[in-house]
Amino acid sequence: MIPNPLDKKSQAWSGRFSEPVSDVVQRYTASVGFDQRLWKADITGSLAHAEMLKAQGIISLEDYTAIERGMEKIAQEIENGWFEWKIELEDVHLNIEARLTQIIGEAAVYWNINPKVLLVTLQKEQSLIEVSNQYNASRLVKAMGYGIYSGSPNRFPGFGNQVFNAARGYSQYETRYSWVPGMGLRVEYQSSGEATIIVPANVCTYGLYKYTPYYPQKRFWEIYVRYFGDPQTPARMQPVYRFRNVNNGTYYYTASEAKRYTLLRTASEKWAFSGVAFTIDASATATTVPLYQMYNWVTKKYLYTTSNAKLKSLLAVRPKQWRYDKVTCYVSTSTSGTIPAYRLEHKTTHATLVTSSQASKTTLTSGRGALFIYRGISFRLGVSKTTTPPVGP
Repeated sequence: MIPNPLDKKSQAWSGRFSEPVSDVVQRYTASVGFDQRLWKADITGSLAHAEMLKAQGIISLEDYTAIERGMEKIAQEIENGWFEWKIELEDVHLNIEARLTQIIGEAAVYWNINPKVLLVTLQKEQSLIEVSNQYNASRLVKAMGYGIYSGSPNRFPGFGNQVFNAARGYSQYETRYSWVPGMGLRVEYQSSGEATIIVPANVCTYGLYKYTPYYPQKRFWEIYVRYFGDPQTPARMQPVYRFRNVNNGTYYYTASEAKRYTLLRTASEKWAFSGVAFTIDASATATTVPLYQMYNWVTKKYLYTTSNAKLKSLLAVRPKQWRYDKVTCYVSTSTSGTIPAYRLEHKTTHATLVTSSQASKTTLTSGRGALFIYRGISFRLGVSKTTTPPVGP
């Protein structure tokens, strides 16, 4: 049995000690025994905070939706007496936070699965995204439809158990040893139930049909497109993610989903994920200027610039110190039809933090204890006049 890494949680203050805290100290310092009665207020406050983060562009709509739905499931678990309160997590907030993190986010990261696939499967199997389930708790027990076969018991009962093991079922951990290019797979037609052989184009498609061996996967496709758009066409709003190096404080920005998942999965001890730094509107006509990424071999820090002249100058004058990496994304330098992306410098590490949030800029640079200095507008982000209609529930 593969151990579930989601059981490893952080603590509030006791996590600062290198040695384990004794059971006596845990019982003495933990408040969860009596403050768990505040769970409704904690969930309400967390949702309000998440809504603010979404409004400021710090988290995406899909992240907010996942948080909202996850909180609904946690509330149902608590009301039905299924929720496991852990004394080592110390208080009501950390217990709820740990459970929410466990349900979807870390399962997706651990098995290197796009969370969108898990959300679509929740809807496809039990309509858990769109339909209220407070009077139908049996749906949560078989949330992902994983390990459930006619005439046999549920192999992975429980919402968290279903999500974690379904993510594993979709992952290449389960499929890479059983799939080779060009191989056939026996499935059944959705309409008639008759058997047929299909040839999956890639390991991801193979994993989808191993999970649900019915052809075609029309329902999965329709739900995915309705929530997230057609994956075969370029997305209009493209998030750029921020990571912070825990050793020297430098910031790394990437628009690549693959790079984001790789860093989260393989380098989380070195790179701390900070969420969405800003969002690129790919349909905006002003979004034409490349944002260059350069790396300093001496300071081991990254530099981001829209100036091609600066890039060439650094490479020409100090070729042994600077390395050109890539174009991170495309932005704008025009003041017409754009919004600013602010450049903040950390007072100690001198690392550059970029944000399009006016609220974040003000918070990070205001007051005597502010850690950042405002250094002006780094570049600008194009805004399309076309409004994208909302999708999903």
